Amino acid sequence: MHIEFGVLGELCASMDGKEVDLGPARQQSVLAALLADANHTVSLDQLADRVWGQDPPEHMAATVRSYLSRLRAALPTEDWAIESRSGGYVVRVEEMAVDLYRFRRLLGRARAVTDEEDQVLLFQQALGLWRGEVFANLDSTWLNQFRNALRAEHFAAVLDYHDIQLRRGEHILLLPGLLALITDHPLDERLAGQLILALYRVGRQAEAYSHYENIRRRLADELGVDPSPRLRQLYQNMLAGEPFDDWMPQPRKARIDTIDSVIPQQLPANIRRFVGRQSELRQLNNLLAGRRQAEVIVISGSAGVGKTSLVVHWAHAIRDEFPDGQIYLDLRAFAASSPTRVRGLLQTLGVPSWRIPTELDAQIGLYRSLLATKKVLTVLDDASDSAPIRSLLAGAPGSLTVVTSRNRLIDLVATTDAHLLLLEPFTRDEAWQMLNHRLGADRVAAESVAAGKLVEWCAGLPQGLAAVTACALAYPHLRLADLTNRLNRSGPELTPATRSLRTSA
Repeated sequence: MHIEFGVLGELCASMDGKEVDLGPARQQSVLAALLADANHTVSLDQLADRVWGQDPPEHMAATVRSYLSRLRAALPTEDWAIESRSGGYVVRVEEMAVDLYRFRRLLGRARAVTDEEDQVLLFQQALGLWRGEVFANLDSTWLNQFRNALRAEHFAAVLDYHDIQLRRGEHILLLPGLLALITDHPLDERLAGQLILALYRVGRQAEAYSHYENIRRRLADELGVDPSPRLRQLYQNMLAGEPFDDWMPQPRKARIDTIDSVIPQQLPANIRRFVGRQSELRQLNNLLAGRRQAEVIVISGSAGVGKTSLVVHWAHAIRDEFPDGQIYLDLRAFAASSPTRVRGLLQTLGVPSWRIPTELDAQIGLYRSLLATKKVLTVLDDASDSAPIRSLLAGAPGSLTVVTSRNRLIDLVATTDAHLLLLEPFTRDEAWQMLNHRLGADRVAAESVAAGKLVEWCAGLPQGLAAVTACALAYPHLRLADLTNRLNRSGPELTPATRSLRTSA
């Protein structure tokens, strides 16, 4: 039986053309989270984050297994499968059975052919796959982020299609759609230029001038900038009555020597009140001094042990060693090599949307080529497995990649000669140091017994200590003994982060 999945609108599935009931919203969200990275493993932690965010159910793993069992029963065909992999799950399906991947394949072909009639047909086929908002019937923080990323991908394709049609003289055909789009994207200069050009060509010169003046004023008022040189040139050509058929950019394939250099500065904010980890920081500094032998560092430890805090703090301290920039990827929301993630990386490095290849392998190749001669610090945070990380390792000898993971990533260590740093919970002295630093030595000393119970309750996990001290700071008149009692009861007044830590402990 032939199976097809639709994500470019409400999530749907059909077998031999007959739509299938996919069950309740949470069950559909689990399927959506897997389809977003079809044929790539999505860890159980990633699934939890994508579906429930910071508030997963108490028996999350069992709930996921139940949903997957029902989905398998609803779609009984060998054309697809949900397989269990180490630490996660993968949807195995022919990519052309998912409309998102058909959309990207058609775009790749449209941007590769030279015949404009073929380009128009392929763009129309690709854009025709969109039925509305991606996963329109589902909602979560991750789904909203994914939806926004694909909305931008769709908009870029629409603008590419407009360029081709304007070069073909189809301004009358495009004008209604351009007028509708400018309402939703009033500051997009490329769209504004397309609309102004179409209005001018149909003889509505006064409206063309008015639209230019409108975007010029809004750019100045809202962003404090002038229109781009290309848009100003279009306006000057209109005033002079000069031909401007060459104003529309011609599609080109991405070339390394024509991409403007951009220095990424993506590190999260530094931890202002960072304490402890002096031994680990010394080890990392020693590795930095000899980084030709340690171009990849893996920091492994349990949830809440402070891997991200350590890496971000250290990365800020050493950022001057990497003049070509710092890249930070939180891998909880996306697989490292998902098309959306790699596309974002290329845009971070200054590659325009229209120059980004559609095929994932080509995107990865372009990314590696851009980094080949640079000294870049890359932080890959919260990796679940090794396979997708290898494709993103910078090849320049002066670059450094730091990976954090709850797993030890032995295969990555073996194949890249990476250094493995195992991060343990705080010692008792470090935990007391953090408590004193955050709450003040006087408050801690006044209730030393209760403070000791807080340290014990957090089991040396810095994230746990950060959560309980945040509670104490939020309620400065609350005795630490009362806070300890509330933690032990796991009452509803606790923050989601604290409840999560209590469950995992």
